Amino acid sequence: MCSVNRNFINQTPIQRAAVYLIGAGFFSILGQVVILRELLVSFYGIELIYILSFGIWMIGTALGVAIGRSSFIPKEKNIQILFLFLSALLIIDIVFIRSIREIFNGVPGEYLPFTTQIMGLIIALFPASVSAGLLFQWAAKILINENETLAGAYSIESIGGILGGLCSTLFLNFDISNFTAGLICSAGCIILVIYYSWLQRNTFLKYFSLTIITAVSFLFSISGRIDAFMTSLNHPFAVESIDTPYNRVTITSPGKQVCVFTDNALSYETESTSAEEFVHFSALQCDSCDSILVLGGGFEGIITELLKL
Repeated sequence: MCSVNRNFINQTPIQRAAVYLIGAGFFSILGQVVILRELLVSFYGIELIYILSFGIWMIGTALGVAIGRSSFIPKEKNIQILFLFLSALLIIDIVFIRSIREIFNGVPGEYLPFTTQIMGLIIALFPASVSAGLLFQWAAKILINENETLAGAYSIESIGGILGGLCSTLFLNFDISNFTAGLICSAGCIILVIYYSWLQRNTFLKYFSLTIITAVSFLFSISGRIDAFMTSLNHPFAVESIDTPYNRVTITSPGKQVCVFTDNALSYETESTSAEEFVHFSALQCDSCDSILVLGGGFEGIITELLKL
């Protein structure tokens, strides 16, 4: 234990502040990507959500930076507590966004009213963005208090942002679900707190953070079942749901019907007349249909209708 404490003493405040800033940048990017992907799915893939969300996030981070007193130099345990708060808040955010249509009594298949959508965005984004802005301010103050510059703090935080962006890309490349990515992001924040609380011999934070990481590890072990349950809130007959680099694809099977949703919006299903309309109206325009190129729609019955020609 003495050697552990000596390692902490040997670390300068600048080095510790740098780690906090990297952690803040990592969470700000990876956590933001996780939240934005959930919001996009919840609001049926409307990309306007990105613009509105970025605006709310920027306002929130600016407010977080502004609310701290300029003369206040935070203790490191305050920064660590804020990391723990953000780790829990990210998981709560995912659950809230997946449940948003249930919470606001949304009609299945219809868009939520615009004012309700804005309210949902603010609830999902504002607490996290304000906390992230405050986290940066506190970590930067420790650095600036050691005669470093604000520009230096931004550059160090940017390293964490790059790492968060790389992780989000790798998660998509290796088919890691968005919920699992959120758990990994939360775990990263908690591990940082465990490391420093252990070195500082902060008994409360050490055991509290160990309790939280145990809970997150348990969630990680059953993440597939939790993910499936949250998907069933919007798709009670869900068979499979997969996060791709472009969207979330969900397949449901109520009875003998099979439906495919992309970002919770219905793409096609097997019991409509769309294939008949598409094929036979188009076939009337041709004198002979000896060779036909099918680029999509086979799942909804286009090939079956073509074989009737």
